[in-house]
Amino acid sequence: MRRTLVSATLLLLASLALIAGIERYDALNWERELSSDLSQQRAPFQHALQTRLDALIAENRRLAEQIAADPNLAEPALEAIAGEILARQPRVRSVVITRKLRVVFVHPRAGNEPLIGLDYGMHPEFMGAINRAIASGATVIDAPVRLLQTGRPGLIVRTPIVAPDGALVGLASMAADLEGVLIEGGLLEPSLTLTPVIRQRTAGQPEQALFGVDEGAAGAGTALTIALPDGDWVMQAVQKDATGHDPAQSGQTRSEWIRGIGALITLPLLLLMLHRRGLLGVGAPFADARGIALRTLMLLAVLILIPLLLATAGWLTYRASMQLALRMEQQQTAELGRLIHDKVTAFFYVPRQVDTFNAELFRQGLLDPGQPEAMLSAFLAQFRQQPLLTFLSMSTAEGEYYAASRPPLGDARALRILHATIAEDRMMKLLRIDDTNRPTTLISLGTRDYDARQRPGTRRLSPPTASSGIPPIAMP
Repeated sequence: MRRTLVSATLLLLASLALIAGIERYDALNWERELSSDLSQQRAPFQHALQTRLDALIAENRRLAEQIAADPNLAEPALEAIAGEILARQPRVRSVVITRKLRVVFVHPRAGNEPLIGLDYGMHPEFMGAINRAIASGATVIDAPVRLLQTGRPGLIVRTPIVAPDGALVGLASMAADLEGVLIEGGLLEPSLTLTPVIRQRTAGQPEQALFGVDEGAAGAGTALTIALPDGDWVMQAVQKDATGHDPAQSGQTRSEWIRGIGALITLPLLLLMLHRRGLLGVGAPFADARGIALRTLMLLAVLILIPLLLATAGWLTYRASMQLALRMEQQQTAELGRLIHDKVTAFFYVPRQVDTFNAELFRQGLLDPGQPEAMLSAFLAQFRQQPLLTFLSMSTAEGEYYAASRPPLGDARALRILHATIAEDRMMKLLRIDDTNRPTTLISLGTRDYDARQRPGTRRLSPPTASSGIPPIAMP
C-alpha cells in the first residue's frame, strides 16, 4: 500500500515536472522564433525610416540656405519653393519661416491659420528645440509635439537661418505628421507581426517616449538606432504572433493546451498503474461488500485530496486578486470622480472670477471702452492665463460690441475676436488673431446693423449703473 502511494505520488510529480518543462521549452522556443522574425523585419524598416528622416532634414536645410542667401525673397518665390517641398514630401503639413521668433510665412495657409503671426517666444513647449537649434546653429528635430494645426502628434524639423555675419535671421521649420512618417517607413502595415516602439535620445536630456507603448519591448532583441542631427531614435518592437493577436494571450493559450494534453496522458497512466497493482479490481484484499478495496479508497482519498487542496488554494488566490482589483478600481473611480468634480467646479468658478475681475477693472478706470484695442488685449491676456475660459464679451452704451473667444472643441483653438462698431456700420466680424493680438484673417461676417443695446442682458441694466459716472457696460 505504501509503495503504491509513493509510486502514484512520484508519477504525479514527474508528470507535473515534465509538463512544466515542456511548457517552458515551448515558451522559450516561441520567443526565439518571434525575436528572429522581428530582427528580420526591422532591418528594412530602419533603412526606410532613416531615409525618410534624412530627406526631411535635407529639404529643411536647403530651404534655410536659400533664405540665408536671399533674406528678402518675395512671398511668391517662397510660395513656389514651399509648393515644391510639399510635392516631394507629401507628409509635410506646413512650411514655416520666422523672423527671429515670429512667424512671417506659412504654406499652405489653408488649415494652418493658427500658425499665422505665431510668436514662439510665447510658447515654451517649442522653445527647448528652438534654443538647441540656435545654440548649435544646426538642424534639430523636435518630437513628439502636438501640432497646432491638427492637434495630432507630429515632428518639427528646424534649421536656423544665419546671415553671413553670423547673426540669426530666423528659422526654417517643417512640420510632419508622425504617424504619416511611420506609415511611409512601412512600420504601421496591418500585416506586420510587430508594433514599433520608438524612443528619442537627445544630448543632455532624458530619454523620451516617441511612439508606442514600450511594455514588453525590453526583451525584444537588440535595439536599432536611427541617427538624427542632435541625437537618435531607438527602435524596438512589441511582438505579435502570426495571427496578429496579443503575444501574451497567444502564449497563455499554448500553455493551456500543453497542460490539458499532459493531464489527458497522466490520468490513464495513473489508472493503469493502479490496475496492475490490483487496487482497481473487484475482490481485492480487504474489499467491502461492494467489491472495492479499502486500500483503493484510501489511495483515492489521498490522490483526490491533493488536487482539491490545490484547487482551493487557487480559488482563494483568485478571489483575493479579484477583491484587490475591485478595490483598486473603486479607488481609481473615486479619484476620477474627485478630478471631474474639481474640473467642473473650476469650469463654473473661472467665468465668475473673470467677470468680477473685469468689472473691478472698469470700476477702477483701468479699462476704458473708449480704448477697445487695449481692452481686447486685456481680455486676450486672461484667455492665455485661463485655459477653461472660452468667451468674454462686453457692450457699450452706444450699442457697440466687443468679444474675445476660444473654440471649446476641435483642434483649431486659436484665439479670436468679435466686434461690431459704429465706424464699421455695426457689421459683426469674427477675426483670428496672432500672438501679438493683431488680427490676421477674417473668418466670417455676421449680422449687419448689430446693436448690442437690444441684447436682453443690456436692456436689464439698472439706472444706478448709468448714473454712477461710468458708461453703462454689459458683460456676460
